[in-house]
Amino acid sequence: DKDIILVDSAVTNSDGTEVELDNVYSMTFTEQESGFLAGIAAALETKTGKVAVVNGIAYPSNTNYQFGFESGVNYANAKYGSTAELVELPSYAGTDMNGENVGGNYIGSFSDVATGKVIGDTLIDQGVDIIFVAAGAGGMGVFTSAKESTDAKVIGVDVDQSSIDPCIITSAMKGLYAATYNALDTY
Repeated sequence: DKDIILVDSAVTNSDGTEVELDNVYSMTFTEQESGFLAGIAAALETKTGKVAVVNGIAYPSNTNYQFGFESGVNYANAKYGSTAELVELPSYAGTDMNGENVGGNYIGSFSDVATGKVIGDTLIDQGVDIIFVAAGAGGMGVFTSAKESTDAKVIGVDVDQSSIDPCIITSAMKGLYAATYNALDTY
């Protein structure tokens, strides 16, 4: 009897095949596109030559951001003469929904601020000065690390996060507010 809007996921049956239901609207985005632009920005903005991405859980939306970011850094290195290095902490590599190791830096939660802080501090200690954060509330730990640092900056995600703190240089936005408003207005 209820209409449902899913954000960042699709309805699947028990074997994982996507299905459509009349009362469910699935909003999925092409996070890799804004992640790509964030990667270019990071590669061009870094002063230390080291950048990283921190995610919550290796769900498709997060791996899209990660792979887009990594591709953007590689593109900037190839086309714009930057020499940015992507830094990953092997002990925080992500495992996707299929059990595949996707690398990156994953908190393992969207709410674990303490682990976000540990990852942020460790990356900054290794010389990373630009961190792309797609980790929900867990990302606040990374923001705190950047704020406590004298040189590190953060790229936010999903919505304009620049009002959170001056350490955020830009945000990879996917039009979440407009898409949600339009979905609520339509369904």
